[in-house]
Amino acid sequence: MTKKHFIALAKVIAETSDERERRRLCEEIGAVCASVSREFRWSTWREACGVER
Repeated sequence: MTKKHFIALAKVIAETSDERERRRLCEEIGAVCASVSREFRWSTWREACGVER
């Protein structure tokens, strides 16, 4: 996956209006993304998805 793919996924997640669903998607899809990229950063991902910890 390229950075472009990660950005597109995060954008769709960030547009999810239900906060609980947005958090769930962020964590589940983030886990897949983390498994395919050694450069994956959870803090950057969560911010891009509109999820605060």
